[in-house]
Amino acid sequence: MKTLRKVPGYFVSPLHCRGFTLVEMMVALIIMAVVSVLAWRAFDGVLLMEARSKNDFLAQNRLHLAATTLINDLVHLRPRPVRDQLGGQKGAYLAPAGDLAFEFTRGGLPDFDTMRGGIQRVGYGVEDGALIRRIWAVADLGPDTEIVDQVLVQGVDAIEVEQLDGNGDFMLDWPPLNQRVTLDTLPLAVRVTLVLEGGERWPILMPGLDSIGRGVGAASGGSND
Repeated sequence: MKTLRKVPGYFVSPLHCRGFTLVEMMVALIIMAVVSVLAWRAFDGVLLMEARSKNDFLAQNRLHLAATTLINDLVHLRPRPVRDQLGGQKGAYLAPAGDLAFEFTRGGLPDFDTMRGGIQRVGYGVEDGALIRRIWAVADLGPDTEIVDQVLVQGVDAIEVEQLDGNGDFMLDWPPLNQRVTLDTLPLAVRVTLVLEGGERWPILMPGLDSIGRGVGAASGGSND
């Protein structure tokens, strides 16, 4: 006959007083370890996805800002030649231009002492995987003219520039080869393509100033605005 151990308020059988066995404890610990590992992997995956999404967003945002800056410069393209460091003249628009893909005169800026008429010289190129915007302190260059290179965005392999001439053809060089143009002659349109790391291409097409009579084949009359 089994005896019952009296506990205040109720009776407890001795068979019900035993604890967990070592095997049961080991199984419980293994299950907890597996669940913990799975939970950590899921949490770590969420963190990595969030970081990747954030980095992709920031990269795309920087690329959009760089493209906006480029478009804003081309919108203010002006048919105004400039003087180089030796006193000679440079065309209002040149492509390529030394180590730059292209450079040109832009307006639309405040009329400061260093930028009479709001005129500035701007150029674009790629250096060490970065899109560079080069600006000169004054449009007409001197031997000590300050030059500033701005890094707009990283991850750019190349920049391709094409210019639409008066014959309706896109040319790689400006002024066009074997065509008689003046120093203030501008392309009818400019097509810029940013080649990103991985081969992705960002095309940008900007119309020229022909709509107001200052494109290919139309003289500017020396306007500085």
